[in-house]
Amino acid sequence: FGDWDDLRPPARSTIQVCHPRWRGVRTSAYAFADPVIETDLLTSELAHEIADAGASVVVVHAAPPGAASFLEASSGAGLATRQVFHSSMALPGTDGGEAEAVTVAIDMHEAGVLDRMGFVKVGLAEAFVALGYKASHVPNRTPRVTDVEALTLEGDLNIGVFHDPYWRKNTTTQLGAVAILGGTAHVMHLPDVGYLEHLETVQQGELPREAFIALQGSVDLNLYVTLSESHPMSPMESYQFGVPCLDPLHPRSPLWVYLAERQS
Repeated sequence: FGDWDDLRPPARSTIQVCHPRWRGVRTSAYAFADPVIETDLLTSELAHEIADAGASVVVVHAAPPGAASFLEASSGAGLATRQVFHSSMALPGTDGGEAEAVTVAIDMHEAGVLDRMGFVKVGLAEAFVALGYKASHVPNRTPRVTDVEALTLEGDLNIGVFHDPYWRKNTTTQLGAVAILGGTAHVMHLPDVGYLEHLETVQQGELPREAFIALQGSVDLNLYVTLSESHPMSPMESYQFGVPCLDPLHPRSPLWVYLAERQS
């Protein structure tokens, strides 16, 4: 579980499961090049459908609603079970259910329900091992993207601000930056802020992955200057398309090292 082959063993049918609105987590799930099920509610019925379809390994990314009962049902149906956490201890209490979800995963692992538990951040995996738990580092990465046709967008300057409008994502401030630049902001959802009504915006809503990456790769600039991030995948996707992206990544971040090695 410290490398990709151990997470998805060769010659074994693996299904990745993620929440459709957690776009960074969704990106990571697609990186495995396995079939991906996107759902905002995991159920026992889904676990049995996956087993009946001939899969042998199921990997849950983060902790979508219903994850615990889904993993219990998956284990009972004979599936090998994995769960990968993408968040961080450093987040200042914004992801309220994350600590509880990890605790539930640890309990299920010790009870033999969850076979493997991993973290995309190496320091987090090391911390849980130091705390006496069985945890592994599962390195994150972006999927290889090919054959994405660029969209024709109206306007001279199109800027993507593709994150949910809550405080940690710093969405309103970045939309103010779009106003200063005189551009059109492309957003999933517009914050409920009255004074933004004069900003040129295009609300896209939630998009399937293929449509989202096509849009992300068609704007002139992406903004992702959030106040706190665990593992920002959207900037890395933006760079794959050659679209500039302002982001909070430090140049010595392992993600930068990974991206540089991949491009070379």
